[in-house]
Amino acid sequence: MEAKVGYDSKFAMQAIRLLRTGIEILETQKLIVDRRETGDVQELLAIKSGEFSYEEVMAIANALYKGLDEAYAKSSLPRSVDREPINQLCIDLVAMQGW
Repeated sequence: MEAKVGYDSKFAMQAIRLLRTGIEILETQKLIVDRRETGDVQELLAIKSGEFSYEEVMAIANALYKGLDEAYAKSSLPRSVDREPINQLCIDLVAMQGW
């Protein structure tokens, strides 16, 4: 596909999806995995299939980077995480697997 459209369209689609997901998390504190819920699945599939030019994809990405910065500045999420509960969760999950 890369040779056909001139860029890695699968990577481009994933990059756009991840940028949008980051904005959504910062704005709503929710992770939406199923892109049908957000309404952008068709556009993402069109990017993946090479229907967008490289310039169009880059314009979308640049706008999303700006939106990510703005969402980060406004987000009520903590700027850092409490690592101890996360470490304990990892330990508990490994223990549950019997490793």
